[in-house]
Amino acid sequence: KIKMDGAHPPTGPARIASSNQWFPDFFVAKEDRQALHEEVERATVGRTLLESAKNTDSDAIDNINNMLIDKPVLLPIAVKLLKQKIKDKDPRVSFIALDAVDLLMQKHGPPVQYEVMVRVLQRVLKISVPKKRQLTDEQAMVRKRAAWLIHRWDVLKEKDGRLVDFAGAVRVLNAREKKANEAARAANLAIRYPERDTDLTTERQEMRRESEISRMENQLQMQLIQIMHSEDEQRRAEEQQMQAVMAQSLST
Repeated sequence: KIKMDGAHPPTGPARIASSNQWFPDFFVAKEDRQALHEEVERATVGRTLLESAKNTDSDAIDNINNMLIDKPVLLPIAVKLLKQKIKDKDPRVSFIALDAVDLLMQKHGPPVQYEVMVRVLQRVLKISVPKKRQLTDEQAMVRKRAAWLIHRWDVLKEKDGRLVDFAGAVRVLNAREKKANEAARAANLAIRYPERDTDLTTERQEMRRESEISRMENQLQMQLIQIMHSEDEQRRAEEQQMQAVMAQSLST
């Protein structure tokens, strides 16, 4: 589990659409659950990734929206079903499910947004962070879409201050992407200049060593200035003493 700085929303009456607090599963009729499951399956059926990127099954999404409007008790169940699809091994299904979750968040607001933050955000963040292993083109496309959604959801905290985990996810993703970019830069330098030690740790050590040398040089320079200043003062004192002796001898 990826740690984030944000706090989870409050529980109890202050929390909107908690699947455990307001909409227990025993309120859901079996036929409604089955109908929702079928529509989620139809909305996330695997197609080519190019088709998936254009749009999901609009009829199925419309049916899901209508079902959730008529029976809000189905909201957390829909989020659970889509989370399972996001975890699917087929990148095409995962890609479609990510967009379907985003559409539901736009249409149904805080009730779905809270459920996504608590139940799905960690999974989307895990998909979005750069990977060390080589990804297929389809997997890379899913990762980019997940990262795009993480940044897109960041604005939700401005509309509702309780949605702070979305902001925490953005901070984690930015830090991971920065680290991955530094590693890629080091790898590229190692390929271009194999004779150089391009390890980032070594580079930082060299920078610290250069900074320490510069600091020591500055200290030595200051000491030299102080010595020269003291020598100048001693010379002026000797000159003043000699002038005083000469003046006294002339007066006598």
